[in-house]
Parts: sequence; C-alpha cells; structure tokens
Amino acid sequence: IRRNPVATLGLAAIVQTVYGVLSAFFAWAEQNAAHKLAVSVTPQTSSTRLGHEVGHFFLSFAPYLAADLVLAFIFQAVLTGMLTGALGRGLLGNNITIGGAWQIARVPEVIAVSLLVPLILLGIWVPVALVVVVLAVAKITALAVLVGVVGFIGAFVATVWISIRLSLAVPAIVLEGAGPVAALKRSWQLVHGSWWRIFGITLLAGIVVAFIGAILQIPFAIVETLVGGSTGLGSIFNHSSTTVAAVAGPSLLAIIIGAIGSIIAATCTRPISAGVTVLLYADMRIRKEGLDLALSQASQARPLTGDEFRDLWRPGVTEPGPNRGSVPGPSGDWNQGGSQGGAP
Repeated sequence: IRRNPVATLGLAAIVQTVYGVLSAFFAWAEQNAAHKLAVSVTPQTSSTRLGHEVGHFFLSFAPYLAADLVLAFIFQAVLTGMLTGALGRGLLGNNITIGGAWQIARVPEVIAVSLLVPLILLGIWVPVALVVVVLAVAKITALAVLVGVVGFIGAFVATVWISIRLSLAVPAIVLEGAGPVAALKRSWQLVHGSWWRIFGITLLAGIVVAFIGAILQIPFAIVETLVGGSTGLGSIFNHSSTTVAAVAGPSLLAIIIGAIGSIIAATCTRPISAGVTVLLYADMRIRKEGLDLALSQASQARPLTGDEFRDLWRPGVTEPGPNRGSVPGPSGDWNQGGSQGGAP
C-alpha cells in the first residue's frame, strides 16, 4: 500500500467517495420518510390509520433502501476487483495506475462470484428454517425449539467453514482469469489443509479492520450527533420523542458528516482487507505450487503486459509469455501452461 498509494488508497478514496455521495442521498430520502411517519403517528392514531401510514412509509422507504444495498454491493465488487489487481501487481514490485487496475478488475465475474457465495450459504439456512416453521405450524413446539437451536449452531459452523473455503475466489478470478464457478473450485482446493490458518488470519484481520474503522468514525459520529443526528426508526413509535422529531427532522449536515466519516474509514480499511486476501492467496500458491519462483523471475524482468501478467498467475506456469516453464501441480504432476484444480 505504501509503495503504490495511488492505486490503493487513492482508488479506494475515489470509489468510496462516489458511493458515499449516492449513499448520503439515499440516507436523506430514507430519513425523510421516517420523519414523515414519526410526525403522522401520535398516541391518538387509530390502528387503521397507523396501518395505512406504516404501509405508505415502507412503500417510500423500501426503494431507497434496496437501491442503497444494490449500489453498495456493486461498488464493493468494483473496488475489490480493482484492489486485487493493483495488489497483485504490487507483489511484483510494479506500480499500476487506476486505469490499469480497472482493466484487470474483471468486475462482472467478481460480481457473479460475490452473488454465488451468499446463495451457497443461503442454501444452508433455508432447510433449517423450513423445518422449524413446519414444526411450529404443526404445534410441535419442543421439537421446533430443539431443531432451531441445533440447526442454528450447525448452520453457523457450516457457514463459517464454507466461507473460509471460498474466501480466495476473487484473487483466482482477477489474477488467474478463472470463471466464477472455476474460481470457487480453485479457492476450495487452495484452502484445503490450511483452513485453521486462513481462518485465524482472516479473523484477526477482520478484528483489526473493524477496530480501525470504528476509531476513525468516532469523531464524525460525535459531531454528527451534536449537529442533529438522524430520525431513527426507533423514534417513530416512541411517543415522547415525536414532538422533537417533528421539530428537528433529519439533518442534512449530519448526514454529510456521517458520510465523510464512512468514506475516510473505508478508504483506510478496504485496501487492508483486500491485501490480506491477496497475500493469503499468494501464500497458498507459494506453499502448494512454488509460485515464489515465478514471482521472483517476473519481478526481475521487464513490466508485464496484461496477458503476460495473467499468464504468470495461471496454475502450471512459472514465467509468462511464449517461453513458459512449468511447475509441479498439487498432485505432483508437471503441467506445461495447462490448468489444474478447476481453473482454466
């Protein structure tokens, strides 16, 4: 990150700023909707009127919330893909421009794999939820509670285990040029035998990043509260705060201050998270496939073109370009520019 701050911190700052501006707009619209509901609901409001107001609130609130979530997902996929490419170049000692990072980001494939992983994890929880609901409807309460507790624990453990096994899919997409499904298989193969190590490093990195992000946002959160805070959903049904909400309303200045804090925190933490993932991926490739030889040779050669850079990372290749060498694959077989482990 220090060697190439423009393509790491600068890139994160640009992407997060664009998202922060759009997110602030959605937050303003959401808080306005919440404020209108808070004003319209009083202790004397009838249940029929309350239901009408709540329905109107969700009709106006839900589109902004959905748009915010979609934008967050897309922007994070874009940033992750670009940072992965920039950090991959950094492992060779090469600097890269923001435009160069965009060219190798493979954003559609990163978005695809970012959708596949949650869908896979959702497939763990849905059967548990269905069984619990069926038992509850059948009024078998004790068994429903037992299945719910045991199923929750089992699903949670399986979710963590599978998440770590699939955690190296994005580097496989961006650096190797693998497709989404092949990247998931590739990650599964690379993590095999090193699950606890990768879990520990990922957990520690997550704690550090969360701590840094929280510390950076504290001053902005304090100022945001002092200048007006926001109209939260909790105040809607808190009759004692309705009058205050009606007078104050959402504060645009508070939203802007909060957005600035989020942008700064994400700018500093996102490159760290991406860097940890890229380094874990490279570490597994070095331990299992001797990638250190290829990286060493490439770092001493001329800067690689886009195709040569991707060839360098493909399994079975020790040096890019037409004069490729070969390295032993995970099973000990020697491949000449071929593929293994589900990657192209």
